[in-house]
Amino acid sequence: MQRAASAAAHLGFRGQALSLVPGRGLSGTQDALRRTPLYDFHLAHGGKLVAFAGWRLPVQYRDSHVHSHLHTRRHCSLFDVSHMLQTKIHGRDRVKLMESLVVGDIAELRPNQGTLSLFTNEAGGILDDLIVTLGNASHLLWFTSHECKPLPLPGQH
Repeated sequence: MQRAASAAAHLGFRGQALSLVPGRGLSGTQDALRRTPLYDFHLAHGGKLVAFAGWRLPVQYRDSHVHSHLHTRRHCSLFDVSHMLQTKIHGRDRVKLMESLVVGDIAELRPNQGTLSLFTNEAGGILDDLIVTLGNASHLLWFTSHECKPLPLPGQH
């Protein structure tokens, strides 16, 4: 226990947090793939499901990629994030913490506004992508790949 505490103190919070963000696998075998709660919806709407990080997720619907892209640009599209790890972050320094881990401008988010961002290592290399949302004045909500582990908040290590 003492050894872990001294290692944690040496790494600092950012180092501890980044050590818990593994790379993500991009495919899995068809037999072991999990389904999101929206699986039947995707099938009913013509979703072409493929293996992605251990899940069966839609890569395309009935229309072409170009049609989907143009629809999104002109109107709106939704993305099923139910396969992603969802973590609420509470605490006085939650924005400062997130801005030490990601490249997004978290301090400028308005309530219920989110941003796509990137986890980076100490050298600025990309470890993973994530979505960070300011849920309300009391917490941030982030969506990371399913293989990411929740990061320990101060006082939890």
